[in-house]
Amino acid sequence: MPLAGDYDGDGKTDLTIWRPTTGVWYVQQSSDGGYRAYQFGLNSDVPLVGDFDGDKMADYTIFRPSTGVWYVSLSSGSGFKILQWGIASDIPVPADFDRDGKTDFGVFRPAEGNWYVYKSSTNTYVIQHFGANGDMPVPAAYR
Repeated sequence: MPLAGDYDGDGKTDLTIWRPTTGVWYVQQSSDGGYRAYQFGLNSDVPLVGDFDGDKMADYTIFRPSTGVWYVSLSSGSGFKILQWGIASDIPVPADFDRDGKTDFGVFRPAEGNWYVYKSSTNTYVIQHFGANGDMPVPAAYR
């Protein structure tokens, strides 16, 4: 599964592949052309990209639909974040919804047309109705 994020902190996007069969992430670093591999996740997980610790580097992130749990391996070296945020039918949508420089946990629940966002700045959540069943959420950062 192709992904894109700045895993080496040079301000450029690194080419990234996540292989579901092994749970291994392969990153081609834009800073030096080198490769790194990191095992994180299971075959049934959904790989995601976000900067959950605000250090300007992408964190290895997975959402496990079977339990609704997010697992984040923090690039700052400060361990992991684990949060139960969602249900099996949710679509994970990580983004910086509160403009604090950190990615927030977000899911879109198509059956309801609701967005559920857990904000990193306040450790509170918001529910926003926007969309309908069948819609596909598309987060984007515009500055």
